[in-house]
Amino acid sequence: MYHLGEIMKKALRSVFIAMFLSAGVFSLSAVSYADEEPFTGFCETEGDWYYYVDGAVQTENTDLIKGIVNEKNGWWKVEEGKVCFDTGFADNKNGTWYIKDGAIVFNADGFTEINGDYYLLSGGRLNKITDTVKGVVEGENAWWLVESGKVVRDTTVFKRSNGSWIVRDGKIDFRATGFTENAGDWYYCKEGKVQTGINSVAKGTINGQTAWWCIVNGKVVFDNRVATNSNGNWIIINGKIDFGFNGFFENGPFIWYAENGKIQNSRTDIIKGEARGQLGWWNVVNGRISFANTLAKNASGWWVITDGKVNFGFDGFATNGSGWYYCIGGKLKSDFTGLANGTAYGKTANWYVEKGKVMQVNTVADQNKKAVCVRNGLVDATYTGYIQNRKDGTWWYVKNGSSFESVSQKITPSLFVIVDCDEQAVYLVKNGKTVFSTPCVTGNVKHHNMTKRGLFSIYSKETERDLKGVDYISHVHYWMPFDGNRGLHDATWKKVFGGTEYLRHGSHGCVNMPFDNAKYIYGQVKVGTKVLVFGGKQSL
Repeated sequence: MYHLGEIMKKALRSVFIAMFLSAGVFSLSAVSYADEEPFTGFCETEGDWYYYVDGAVQTENTDLIKGIVNEKNGWWKVEEGKVCFDTGFADNKNGTWYIKDGAIVFNADGFTEINGDYYLLSGGRLNKITDTVKGVVEGENAWWLVESGKVVRDTTVFKRSNGSWIVRDGKIDFRATGFTENAGDWYYCKEGKVQTGINSVAKGTINGQTAWWCIVNGKVVFDNRVATNSNGNWIIINGKIDFGFNGFFENGPFIWYAENGKIQNSRTDIIKGEARGQLGWWNVVNGRISFANTLAKNASGWWVITDGKVNFGFDGFATNGSGWYYCIGGKLKSDFTGLANGTAYGKTANWYVEKGKVMQVNTVADQNKKAVCVRNGLVDATYTGYIQNRKDGTWWYVKNGSSFESVSQKITPSLFVIVDCDEQAVYLVKNGKTVFSTPCVTGNVKHHNMTKRGLFSIYSKETERDLKGVDYISHVHYWMPFDGNRGLHDATWKKVFGGTEYLRHGSHGCVNMPFDNAKYIYGQVKVGTKVLVFGGKQSL
């Protein structure tokens, strides 16, 4: 409260200001008095209140200003120097404030109705958050959708820190469970919360139709695609499983095969149907078309696959990565053994084929009713040496690739041993035919310990023998020497036999064999049994 003298002084001032204004002596922006300090504060004139600084109205000042108006101390809304006694919001550097009858209402908290709308206030200041907030609006306690501090009566899906929620008429609808329509879209919900972690198909009713619907991040998608649940992968047409779908279905980069709407993930087969506008027999691997160029199998046999489907016009050699195969009319000729011309392993030639597969082996084959020598799968018209006919197991001595003489005519008696250093194999031959064979390891080529080539005889048979050299002692169980201190024996210390092992990890010159096979051969041969050694590399 002012003292009486101060009140009288302000009253007289108001009268004088009114008189001089009416007489046009001066304006509100230039009021001053000679007998006192220039005035700063709020002052009433003809029912309006103005804000002065040093006696001048602050016509360019629009702000919230603290002072006394109508004997009430508060923060007042001032526009161009004049107090505005309205109700609403006003801004200053500290935020947006609730104004009632011109002054900030500092005790306004929570949801407050202002001019027909509801706002979230804290100490009179607008809380400009965007979230769902619990409180009472129009007498209803609920979680309300707030955008920039204002309650929004929308119907939508709102995403907050703890998930996405169904909002109807501005508040979360906790009754929403199962498939729920909201603003034209459908969601899969539980107690108002959209199940955004669900990507599946689920059964329910949408627009009066009960079906298995496709859910992506909690929302029903009404398109065509492949979707998955715990029972498998399914064809989705217009948002739901099409249990009547049978055939191929393209989804993104893949084309799937389905029966009764379900993708046949366990099916690997060649299946007839239409895909990408083409009718054919398609190579299906684990339920989808594989467009690799390869060989694939169905109940009728192996087939050449070109761009995903059987190529019935293919004649020649085709590969599936594990070998080359002879095919006619797109089908592998599994009943064919002999020579066939074509390109395999990057080379065009007459290749040796066994049951449809190119075999890079040494053997005797028939060409125009004439025996020819095959080396590494190709006809060799220059080879002179020993060779086995893989078809019947007979052994031959061939000269210049075409003149053949049975080995049984060159080596007697009827039982003998052949060591083929090319094949890294030992053969027990009887009456010119192989009766037993085993992989072996011959002398080390890298260290120049090659097994000597030629025709020898076993001159001794011993068991439990220590073999000694300059830098080694090896105990063997079955010892059959045929060339000085070199012979046939078991090698229990070796893990690998055959192949190229002999080139860098071969023996000191002996012929190493697995224990059981060495034992068998030991039981078959006698002192004097012939041993023929041939082939193999002599250097790296």
